[in-house]
Amino acid sequence: MRPRTASEPSWADLDSQALVGADGSGARPSPDLAVTAEDFCVVAADELVETILPALGLVAGAITDIDGAPKVGKTTLVLAAVRAITTGGQFLGDPCQPGAVVLLSEEGPATLREGLTRAGLHHSHDLYVVAGMAARRCPWPELMTQAVAFAQRVSATVLMVDTLHGLAGLDADAENDSGAALAAMAPLRSAADAGLAVLMLRHQRKSGGAVGESGRGSSAFAGAVDTIVAMSRPAGVTNPNVRRLTAVSRFEGVPPEQDITWRGGEFVALGVPAQHEAREVEVAILAAIPGTAADAVTAGQVADAIPRLSVRRAKERLEELFRRDRIGRLGSGVKGSPHSYYRPDQHLPAKFPATSTAGSQETPGLISQIPAGAVPQASAGKPGPRFHAAGAPPTGGTPRPQETSRGGLSGGQVEL
Repeated sequence: MRPRTASEPSWADLDSQALVGADGSGARPSPDLAVTAEDFCVVAADELVETILPALGLVAGAITDIDGAPKVGKTTLVLAAVRAITTGGQFLGDPCQPGAVVLLSEEGPATLREGLTRAGLHHSHDLYVVAGMAARRCPWPELMTQAVAFAQRVSATVLMVDTLHGLAGLDADAENDSGAALAAMAPLRSAADAGLAVLMLRHQRKSGGAVGESGRGSSAFAGAVDTIVAMSRPAGVTNPNVRRLTAVSRFEGVPPEQDITWRGGEFVALGVPAQHEAREVEVAILAAIPGTAADAVTAGQVADAIPRLSVRRAKERLEELFRRDRIGRLGSGVKGSPHSYYRPDQHLPAKFPATSTAGSQETPGLISQIPAGAVPQASAGKPGPRFHAAGAPPTGGTPRPQETSRGGLSGGQVEL
């Protein structure tokens, strides 16, 4: 470290000079106001950053903002997180730092009780709740002052605000005003400065937008927080219980994007969207194609049977499944003899008309003849197919069926 030379002033030297502050008061800095970067970056053990919940970037002394459209599941998400925190369990595969939580909610008692019961928090002694009129009748700064004091008294680690707009009393004009937004955020920053991990919820604007810009109101809200997590229903995913979390954070370790689903009373991580979507398409294709060579179908027919699946993507996925020995293939792939596919390990009823023949040309409208109960579950408006416990179904261990130009098979079956 370069030592200070005699000609360079210290804060003690400056303190003896008449310095004029920004307010014109002539305020002088304290001799210990500034330290070197080296000294500043030496953190005492009791000052280390404590991560409460990695998946949401919930850190002691910081603010996390959860944005999402109304009824997308924000409250369900954070209550599942609260259960993990108060029980010291896991959330989306990550262990949580256990502790007590103080919840300020604009929801009425009846609605919130149902949500707490659904989240398994109705018997919790580590969650403290102020809801409905009890929260809204108190001026926002005073409510936050009392909440922080109470949280410190019960040794809570997390303060949750659902929603900021409702509890801070921000109307449409105020939430779009940067000055009003910063005034509403000031009590939350004070709570974070007191060592609490602050989790706040906001609604998304109708036009949506990129993470950091999609939250309703002034951009000053996004600028005043440390982590932003946008929750949405992903386009192109057939399972209605899937949600996408997209995040930006000042802290490392917060997943930038992941898909999650509600399963068995809790949220389960599905992984990054590209991998999850690929698994879902694969399961839908395997459920759709028939189990006999006589009923083999083309990529166009598969695309017609599965919502939001293009012919190009169907061809890519079918060829990949064929290379992995998951399905059989007929035809030479030329005009008059297009590739057609079947699943030799498929023992369920054929999903396509028995009149289709191997190697036949694609016939527009053929899939419309399929009975409603024969298409994949997601196509019929039912819950999406179940995923294998380890993600994609395992590859088979038996040899690939040999190709023939038309009809017939040789070789063993491929196990699921």
